[in-house]
Amino acid sequence: MNESRHFKQATDPMLACPCCGKGGPSVAVLMILEYIKDYFNGATVHVTSCGRCIPYNRSIGSTDGSQHVVKEENNWTAEAVDIVVDGHTPEDVRMALYRLPYAHLLGIGYYRDEFTHIDARGYAARWDG
Repeated sequence: MNESRHFKQATDPMLACPCCGKGGPSVAVLMILEYIKDYFNGATVHVTSCGRCIPYNRSIGSTDGSQHVVKEENNWTAEAVDIVVDGHTPEDVRMALYRLPYAHLLGIGYYRDEFTHIDARGYAARWDG
């Protein structure tokens, strides 16, 4: 599985599906996670959801087309991650993501007082949850 300097499945079990352990983040998602960690001066970035198998994704009410879904056809990699950054609000994270030169290629979901969703879908998508 893909890993980066600060994000490894051995230390971040939520990078893979919580029900079966399959999947993990794409390289693009790892690059975004590293950017957020650097942007917030090394603050702890908690991954609350990343890869999800289809049965688990359905069990939490999400669609099969979710960027979180991992399957063999996509090499078991997720294009999405939900995060919480210690000491920073989801709004802070959202604003940091908008500063990226490739923000127009990201899906950014803002869930007040909860978490920030980020995905590397290849085009801009924005929503408030």
